[in-house]
Formats: sequence, structure tokens, C-alpha cells
Amino acid sequence: MDLFGRLKCSVWPGRLWLLAVLLAAACGGGASSSQESAGTSALSFQVLWDRPDFQTASLTDCADVATVSAAVYSDAGDLLGAGGPWDCLTGSGVIAGLPSNYYATIMVAGNGPDGTPLYAGQSATIFLNPGSVDGGVITAGPFVPQLLSPNNAAIVAPEALTLRWAPLISAGGYMVTLATNDSFAAETIVQEYDIVDPTIISFQPDVAGLQLELPYYWRVQAYSASGRTGAPSAMRQFSLREVVVTSVTFVGDDPAGVVSPVETTVAFSYATIDFSQQRDGAVIDQWSAPLDSTDYFALQEIITSYELMGQSDITYTPAPCTGWSGLAIAMVYNGSPYGFSISAQVCNPAEWPTGVSSLVTLKDDLVAEYQP
Repeated sequence: MDLFGRLKCSVWPGRLWLLAVLLAAACGGGASSSQESAGTSALSFQVLWDRPDFQTASLTDCADVATVSAAVYSDAGDLLGAGGPWDCLTGSGVIAGLPSNYYATIMVAGNGPDGTPLYAGQSATIFLNPGSVDGGVITAGPFVPQLLSPNNAAIVAPEALTLRWAPLISAGGYMVTLATNDSFAAETIVQEYDIVDPTIISFQPDVAGLQLELPYYWRVQAYSASGRTGAPSAMRQFSLREVVVTSVTFVGDDPAGVVSPVETTVAFSYATIDFSQQRDGAVIDQWSAPLDSTDYFALQEIITSYELMGQSDITYTPAPCTGWSGLAIAMVYNGSPYGFSISAQVCNPAEWPTGVSSLVTLKDDLVAEYQP
């Protein structure tokens, strides 16, 4: 048996490990020269095991990888050949008779001693010429889904709750789990879903049985093509809250000292922030951005806790000032419009009610945070 008839693991700089595999004739198997001339390919490639959480000093050859599997797919998604599992240290792997003249990708998996999928990777597109083909180097990262949204500790409207994660190479499906405790003990699990289509990377849980204002925890696990469950993702937490203030709009708030007045409009809804400025009727600045739901609920909390739906106009001050055009604040609470204004003469926030000052300050902070 020559060097390429065996899977070899060795240290790679930067806590990456190298596995060289030849999907060709080895140990008496594979494609013969006559087979190759008839139009078959022998494919070789390398795999880097990407272990960002491992310390180099604690690693030995192959570390946590016990066996390796590989599959070759056409660009149309058809399986052209597969092999393994091979022993990472001492086993040999053979895939004979790969059809040639195909654009293809290689998917590799590193498995633990009990067969649990630990790492997965996919090559760039290659062309299978007749004979020997070098598939290049494949980086195999952890077989663990990466959660996308909502953010950890997010506050979400029940009707808007959608759990999203990044697609995982070679996953055969996903399992989504919701629990009332971050231990995910059996007695704390309230909902669990199996998603058998690996192209589906979002899910809307049934919120009918979930309570408002209580913390819930969620995670995602991927299934391998053989149905084995991988390690769970990092955990995230969310809570549900009803949207009672459906919009908040601020108009005015000109920059102090501007010769030609600038009217600034900032409008918040549950999912967006819209900003515009006009001078002499012409738009001079305009942008829109997705708004994190937790930030929107912070605005709603100020409005409801200080009962700003009933706030009267702020018009009187013992020391009138200039250089500010005033501010009008409008909102919709439980379907009804409310609003109040701050006179141009009351430009000192210290003279505003605490709730009004807090609301305007948060508005300014969010504009600074979300502006492009």
C-alpha cells in the first residue's frame, strides 16, 4: 500500500489539521488504467480540520476525528460517488469508477468515535477529467449551525417570531428546540421540531402556547445525511411582547444655528427606522434601515410607562431660548393617534418632563446607531 492508499493526519499551522485522501485505486481497488481510458476519474483532495476552540498543545493526530466520509456531487446535485467511513489514522478509502467530464463538488465529513458528525466541508467546483484529478484543499468546519436571528435576549412580537440560522454544508435536516431553561432538560422542553428539508433554514414556532414576558431558549442541531444528530448550536434567549404602539414619528428638531431651516423627520415602526431631512422643500438626506425589535420595544416602554399618550404640549418656560425650531411627536397607540409638541422656545431638555426627555434622547441615540 502506497502513501495515497491511506488517510493521513498531521499538524497544520493555526490549529488546522491536514488530511490527504486519494479517491482512486488503493489496496487493490479503484479505477484501473483501462477503466480510466473508458472515461472514469480518480479524485484526490486535502481537508483542513478547522478547530478554532482547540488548543494546539492538547491535540494528537486526528484529535477528535475518528472516521472520514466523502461524497462527490455533480453541479446538478446528482451523487456521482461516495466512500467511507475510513479510519482517520489507519484506514484506506476507495471510490472506483467516478464518471468523468462532469463539473462536481466534494463534500467531506469528519465523525467522532460514536459516529457523531463533528466537521463538514465542501470543495470549490472542479471538473472531472478522465484519469487523475486534484480536487484541491477543503476546509471542514464544525458541524454546528450558526444562529442568525433574533439576537440573543431579543424581545419579539408574537406574530413576528421567526428563528433563522445559516445553512450548514452537508446537513440532511435540522432539529429546532425551544425550552424554558438553558439546560434544555427534558422537562423544560416546550416545543421541538424536525425539519427534513435541508434548504429550509428558518422556522416560525407555534406561539399559541407561549406566554408573554417570559424567557424562552432555543437552539438548532443538524442531521447528517445518514440521520445522525450533530452537536447543538449555541443557545439564544428571547421573550415575547405585544406591540401596542405601532408607530412613533418625530418632526422638527432642526440643528441649532442653521440659517436655512432644516426639517428632520424620524419615523419608527416595529421593523424599520426611516430618516429624512428637507431644506426649502427639497430632500437633502434620506435613509431607511431595519430596526432591531428590542430597540423598538425600548421606545414603546418609555411611551407606556410614562403614559406619554396623554402628554400635553410643552409651551411654557421661564427662560425662553432660540436656535431650535421645536419638535412634534406623533404616535399610534392601540390603533388610536396621539401626539404633542415641544415649543421652539423650550429648547432646554432639562425643562421637559422626564419621559419626554428620555424618549427624545433614545430617538437621537438610535439615529446615530442606525444611520449608514
